[in-house]
This record gives sequence, C-alpha cells and structure tokens, in this order.
Amino acid sequence: MTDHAKKASKIIDKLRERREALGLTQADIAERLDVSQRSVSSYENADAVGMELTSLLRYAEAVGVKLCLLEEGGVY
Repeated sequence: MTDHAKKASKIIDKLRERREALGLTQADIAERLDVSQRSVSSYENADAVGMELTSLLRYAEAVGVKLCLLEEGGVY
C-alpha cells in the first residue's frame, strides 16, 4: 500500500468511527449524500483511495467533521 493509500484509508477510518459514534448507519449517510448505501459501504471499505475529493468532503460534512488536510497528514 502506498503512503497516499494509507493516508486515505486512515481518513475514511476516522470518518467511519465518527459515523458509528453518532449512531448513524451507512443508510443514514447515503440519504444525506443522495447516494446508495452500497456506495457508502464502498467508500468505507475497498474504494477509499479512489473516492473523489468532493465525495470525501461531503461524507465528512454528513458526520459533522470539517477536514483540514495538512502536508503532515493530519486530519482535524
């Protein structure tokens, strides 16, 4: 796995953890994003690296997170 893939995976893991902490299901996020639950599952599992930046930002917004991506790889 490349460094970029590892960073992308870490970001989506944090977003999934946030979703779960809020008690939201993948279906809840799908509704907020106007996509299928299958798409959300794909985002959270195999396809985080290929996820479009706009989709990633929309997902973050759906769970109440503002992403600030720093060169150091930090997520806030």
